[in-house]
Amino acid sequence: MPRKHLHLADFASLAAFLAVRGGAARAGLVALLVGLCPWACAKGKEASAEAALGAGAAVALVADAAATPARKTLSGGLEGMQGEAVVTLLGGGADCALEPGGGFGQAPEPEPKGVRMPYGVLAFSASGCTGSITVQLTYPEPLPPTAQLWKLGPATQSATTSTWFAWSGAQFSADRRTVTYTVQDNGVGDSDPAVGRIRDPATVALVPLVAVPLLADTTWALWVAAVILGLMVWLDMRSRPRITGR
Repeated sequence: MPRKHLHLADFASLAAFLAVRGGAARAGLVALLVGLCPWACAKGKEASAEAALGAGAAVALVADAAATPARKTLSGGLEGMQGEAVVTLLGGGADCALEPGGGFGQAPEPEPKGVRMPYGVLAFSASGCTGSITVQLTYPEPLPPTAQLWKLGPATQSATTSTWFAWSGAQFSADRRTVTYTVQDNGVGDSDPAVGRIRDPATVALVPLVAVPLLADTTWALWVAAVILGLMVWLDMRSRPRITGR
């Protein structure tokens, strides 16, 4: 009985099927078909069949990339808190995604003057973005009332170097666990000048409250009040016109 040959159309159809339905085993199955082609293909069709399978494999890779959802979140442990913080990327278009890596690292040494960064520093990069991105940073524990968002990047539109500065547009949730802020591509706070790529080092810093000096000593306060009152009376008396007799 003559050997039944697989024709080019059969391989093309199977390659197309694998490109869409093969799942995790698709690459292995395509490689297996390429290996079997010299024995299974009709004589003189090996090269064409292998080309078809190669095209199918390329389509498979493209389909796989399209089927893989863009990375929009990352999580990790951080200093000063129990549990993990979660970073969520919003906006920037369908192709905007977090690049591999990123997470929470140690605070800079030395820290910016006048602030503390007890929770380390978040650093990530997003690519394929258009316009601006919105970042939601959720901590496992409530943040103190003195917490502020600080970023490392160009502090103004015309800045050419990156510095730490307080980010004025951050919003804190009612439970003090989530911080939301927006960064414009190539705008203030974006540390990467490439179009479509945003590099965003940021952290929550603690800024000490400015103490208002008070007169705690009641006796001293009374003396000061008496002096001020006496000065006011003296000034009032001097401003009155004198009455002279004829």
